[in-house]
Amino acid sequence: MLKLSPKLLYLIKYIKSRESNSINKQLQLIDEIAQENSSSLEGLLYILQISYKSNTLKPNCIYGYIYQTLYKSEYIYVANILKRQFPLGIVKFNSSYDINYDKLHLLLIEQKFQEADKLTQNKLCKLANIPNQNRTWLYFTDIKKLPGQDLQHIDQLWNIYSKGKFGFSIQKKIWLQSNKDWNQLWINLGWQINNKLCRYPSEFIWEINAPNGHLPLFNQLRGVRSLEYLFDHPAWLS
Repeated sequence: MLKLSPKLLYLIKYIKSRESNSINKQLQLIDEIAQENSSSLEGLLYILQISYKSNTLKPNCIYGYIYQTLYKSEYIYVANILKRQFPLGIVKFNSSYDINYDKLHLLLIEQKFQEADKLTQNKLCKLANIPNQNRTWLYFTDIKKLPGQDLQHIDQLWNIYSKGKFGFSIQKKIWLQSNKDWNQLWINLGWQINNKLCRYPSEFIWEINAPNGHLPLFNQLRGVRSLEYLFDHPAWLS
C-alpha cells in the first residue's frame, strides 16, 4: 500500500480546502515532494488518479503543475503510467467547431510558450473563420465571432500549465486592476519597456518567469480595440 509522506498529506489537505491564498504554498510543496523520492512521485500520481476517479479533478494550476512535474520526471515508471492514463493532460474538451487542441495542449504542458503562442493565434483565426489565410491577427469585428466555450478552453490551458500566471482572463484581471489604463497594462504585462512597445519576438519573455499575464500575446500595435472587445467577451461572464 502506498505510504504518503507528511508533505503529501499537507498538499492533499490544501487541495481539499480549495483556499485560493494557498496556491503558492501548494506549488512549493509539489516541488519539494518531487525532490523526495520515487514513492513521493507515486503519491503525486495517486492524487491525480483518486481525484479523477472521484470526479473531483477540476482542472486548475495545482493539478496542472502536478501533471507537468510527473510528465518531465526522470522516474520513467511514473511518467509512463501518467501518459497512459492521462495521454492528453487533465483537460477534456470537444470543440463544437471541430478544432483540435491536442498540439496546443502538449506545447503548454512542455512550456514551449513561443510555439504555443503562435498556435493560439492560429486557432483564434480559425475560430473567427477569417477567409484570408495570410492574416494572422484579429480585428475587433472578428472577436464577437469567437465561440465562448473554445475561448474559455484556450484560456484554461494557458492558465493551468503556467502555475496560474498566463491567459486572457489573467490579462483582463490586470487590466481592471490598472483601471483600464492601457499604457499601464502594457507595463504590467511586460509588453512595454522604457516607454517603447516590445519588439516581437526577441523582446518578449518565453519562459515561466515572465510577468503575470505576459502570455499569450495580442497585437497591441494595431490598437487596443480588439483586446478591449476580447476582455468584454461574454466568455468571461460564465
